[in-house]
Amino acid sequence: MRDLVKKLARRSKSAIIAYKLFDNRRLRKRIESGNIETIHGSTHLNRSVADSLAYIQRQFSVYIKYGDLSYDSLKGKRILELGPGDNLGVALKFLAAGAASVVCLDRFYSKRNSDHERAIYKAMRESLSAEEQSRFDQAVTLTEDDVRFNEEKLRSVYGVGLEGFADKLGNEKFDLILSCAVLEEIYDPDPVFAAMHRLLAPGGSLVHIIDLGDYGMFREQGMHPLTFLTISESIYKRMASDSGLPNRKRLGYYIEKMKELGYQSKFFVTSLLPNGRLEPAAEYAPGRFKQDSNLVANIRSKLASDFKNLDEEQLLIDGVLLVARKPL
Repeated sequence: MRDLVKKLARRSKSAIIAYKLFDNRRLRKRIESGNIETIHGSTHLNRSVADSLAYIQRQFSVYIKYGDLSYDSLKGKRILELGPGDNLGVALKFLAAGAASVVCLDRFYSKRNSDHERAIYKAMRESLSAEEQSRFDQAVTLTEDDVRFNEEKLRSVYGVGLEGFADKLGNEKFDLILSCAVLEEIYDPDPVFAAMHRLLAPGGSLVHIIDLGDYGMFREQGMHPLTFLTISESIYKRMASDSGLPNRKRLGYYIEKMKELGYQSKFFVTSLLPNGRLEPAAEYAPGRFKQDSNLVANIRSKLASDFKNLDEEQLLIDGVLLVARKPL
């Protein structure tokens, strides 16, 4: 029945909205029942080992490059990774590079293949230098049929949000908090930023990759890529509050949030409508990404009230990377 509803939903904007309302309600009930397993975030489930290793290396390299990190600067650092999904490879890369410990926090448990996961870790170890292998081995033990993590080095926490985690943790602090495609899935990120501020040590850093698009909800059906911004907030909340759909916060929200917290921050634009991904990402400066495009003009009159008067640049920026530092 669900697959039939999903198939029918592709036919129109109204049908997509109806399906997302149904799906959000279904997911909320599942979460309330205590079922936190999901296919969402199962990035590696259908990848080859080689593709998974390349994905992990790419993500790790992005954090290092844009976060202005180095192996020397990582030594002894305590890291919190939000939303690791179905594999802890990025955390292991940081530990192999010299980080003291990593905690991986996820509200959900992404479905995974344990044999494939172990094969990824084994191949990763083989790709490391002798010194990195030594650090890797302090964090994880690989056997023929099992993976055992040393929780003093690498700990996974599932089924709790960041606010609840911060409440339980007390005075423990982290030097680096990072995520990839997580913050946009939190419908109201204000409490999450407050929790990160509590957990981040003075002088600590944030590095977050944030998707500002519609997750293909409308654009992949041939509709305007900003169609999701035409839906009223009251309706969209019922579509996205528990389903992991993007919260529709634009770049300006994150800029203001960093100012509010008093953080030194930089933003890198990773994707821009209508052209797509920017390689390499380009540092944001107001006006730098203005374009002669009818893309916004063609839909502005239909935009919901929160977006109708936004600068064209704010509407066309489709993905960003946030790098920020907490004052000492």
